[in-house]
Amino acid sequence: AHSDAVCTTVVMHGGMRLASGSDDNTIKIWNLLTGKKERTFLGHGGSVCAVAVTPCGTRLVSGSEDSTIKIWNLESTQEKRSLSGHTGSVNVIVVTPDGTRLVSGSDDNTLKVWNLQTGLQERSLVAQNRPIRAVIATPDGAGVVSGSGDSTVKVWDLQAGKVLHNLSGRCGSILAVAITPDGSRVVSGRYDKTISVWSLQEGTEEIIRTSHTGAIHTVAITPDGTHVVSGSEDSSIKVWELATRQEVRTLTGHSRAVRAVKVTPDGAWVVSGSGDGTLKVWGLQTGVEERAFSAHSGSVFAVAVSPDGLRVVSGGGDSTVKIWNLQSGQEERTLVGHSGPVHAVAVTPEGARVISGSGDNTIRVWSLKSGMKASETCISDQSLSCRVPQPGSCLMILGYSSPVVEDISLSDYRLAPSLLRRFVPR
Repeated sequence: AHSDAVCTTVVMHGGMRLASGSDDNTIKIWNLLTGKKERTFLGHGGSVCAVAVTPCGTRLVSGSEDSTIKIWNLESTQEKRSLSGHTGSVNVIVVTPDGTRLVSGSDDNTLKVWNLQTGLQERSLVAQNRPIRAVIATPDGAGVVSGSGDSTVKVWDLQAGKVLHNLSGRCGSILAVAITPDGSRVVSGRYDKTISVWSLQEGTEEIIRTSHTGAIHTVAITPDGTHVVSGSEDSSIKVWELATRQEVRTLTGHSRAVRAVKVTPDGAWVVSGSGDGTLKVWGLQTGVEERAFSAHSGSVFAVAVSPDGLRVVSGGGDSTVKIWNLQSGQEERTLVGHSGPVHAVAVTPEGARVISGSGDNTIRVWSLKSGMKASETCISDQSLSCRVPQPGSCLMILGYSSPVVEDISLSDYRLAPSLLRRFVPR
């Protein structure tokens, strides 16, 4: 194992091996099936903060507190090139989808674009007023999105070296985020009882000043993208028309804070979980409470609905994950294994697996049908919320005690927190 804290991890293509970067200045490769270390990369003079693998799977790229980026032969561990130019710790690196360029973000407040073949720096972009903590490339490789401690998110055109959108918004804690089905807007719930609606195309923010009297812990968007559902510390659930930003109904019945809301795939029902330990099912159009489950012996922190709309998965403060029949309200099974509160649950797009994240710093993958644990991954932070944004893509984990978003590819179990810390300002 490493002799100091692990800062970053990424799983190789194929999902059989894991690379980890550490405060002990090394990178190690591990076999995920045997748990054994295969090789160690030596050369950095400071903590390894970021690790990435090129799309071809032959090269490893690392960023360090020593201000350098190193490119390695993945199999031989030979250092092929060292890139110098940053004057602060390299916190995040991302390789463009075509494998031709590398983008790095640093404590020196800059983004740098590098040619992976030549090692030459193509651009240096003064990105934000504080260190860069997040960078992600657009699918076409033409742009990147960067995030900083100054509570801003910037969308860049790499070719022009210009900012397309500056999503600065307001300062303040964001407690929940949802994306519309067409990917055009982001909806966030805030501690200050407001909802923000962001246009990702125009980079603008519109504020809904809600009638909630407590912080908004959770938001969900209906499958047709027409309505937003919010759950609050005030124990109420509200339904909003997204086009008009108007409140259309309030759902009351919980006796403590509403921690999770989900809408069923057919858009007919809202499922909510609360600090009162119950799950409730509501008619979206009527606002009527149809059924209630006495779910957990502690708070219900997380809720997910299976793709077929037949089952609900809940995570609770009692360290368990439970699977429920939505129609009958009967508990089908309890998944036991976590040693801390379960703050995050998701169901994979094909409906075969459940993923849970816990305050015990682990993510577990379970069979929905049998309840058997399929795998377990340790993470660097407690988990607060998770979702599967698109079929076959990633599980997103939002960190509880620090602003981290961690993605796990559901096809290769990739865990790359250092590449995907974004969208959660302090």
